[in-house]
This record gives sequence, C-alpha cells and structure tokens, in this order.
Amino acid sequence: MQDLSIRYNLWRLNLKWTKLKKLVMEKTAPEVLKRIDFQIARYRTNKKEEGRCFILLDKQEVFSACTFTKRREKAKLLSSYSEEEADKILKERKIISQYEFYDAFKEYISLSIDDAVNSDNFIIRALSLIDKRFGKRRLLKIKPPADKNDPEYIFLKLRCESLGLYHESLKNPSP
Repeated sequence: MQDLSIRYNLWRLNLKWTKLKKLVMEKTAPEVLKRIDFQIARYRTNKKEEGRCFILLDKQEVFSACTFTKRREKAKLLSSYSEEEADKILKERKIISQYEFYDAFKEYISLSIDDAVNSDNFIIRALSLIDKRFGKRRLLKIKPPADKNDPEYIFLKLRCESLGLYHESLKNPSP
C-alpha cells in the first residue's frame, strides 16, 4: 500500500525536464549511458511553448515526438476518420506529442521493471530495455518489433551490442 502512495506522489510531482531526465538516466544501464541522450526543444513562438522531444543515439536522432507533427497528422486523418479512429492510427504509427513523451518518462520512473516491460506505452517499454534492472537472459527472450526504426528495436539492438550478446531475432546482430 505504501508503494502505491509513493508512486502516486511521484506522479503528481511537476518535475522539470532536467530532473526527470536525470531520474531516467540513473536507471539506464551503464554500458549504454554514453551512447544515448534524451533532449527537449521548446519553440517560444507561441504562448504554450510547444515543441518536441527526441532520442539521440551516438548523436544521431532516432526518434522524435513533436506536438506540431501530431496535430498536422491528426488534421489530415480527421478528413477521413473519426477522432477516435485517428487517435488509434496515430498510436499505431507511433506519432506522439512532446507531452505524451514527457508523461511516459514521468510514469516510467515510478514503475517496477516488470510493469515497465508490460506497459501499453511503447516509450516505457523501450526505456525498460536499456534499464539496468533488466537482465541479460530476459533481454535475449524479448521478441523485437519488425520495424527497425521502432524505439524498442533500436534500444534492444543497442543493449545487446553493448553487452556483446547475440540476439537471434535481430537482423544485424553483433558478432
């Protein structure tokens, strides 16, 4: 019961991005720590200071969550689909806003590794793959997504390469 209370209080905290990023990086496995980075860019041309969040691997952007992109794509879909269907399609395409990215980070820091691995949120599942609490044997049992641009695939491949593990389901495993 006390664990739920701690999680709830942590969730309610309005953490600044730098503090939140630090908490996520503290859970990241040391072998991938120097290769990965999470950034946020806010565009102050509007009142809400909206922008995007992105994941860098070896200083190359591998995933981006942009509020403007999500709005644009949703507007295109609304001409043919209902709002509910449009949201479902965006979720399948993994197009999210910076707020959804930030919320995933907030949720991730309060989850156990089992809850993170089994989460419905692909960002949380991807973060769990580079978590230092995630063991090598369990890593080898994970089935990677088919899409090579998926954050889960990228993080699984990164973690296996950094540990020198051969994962039979990855297309380009490390030797």
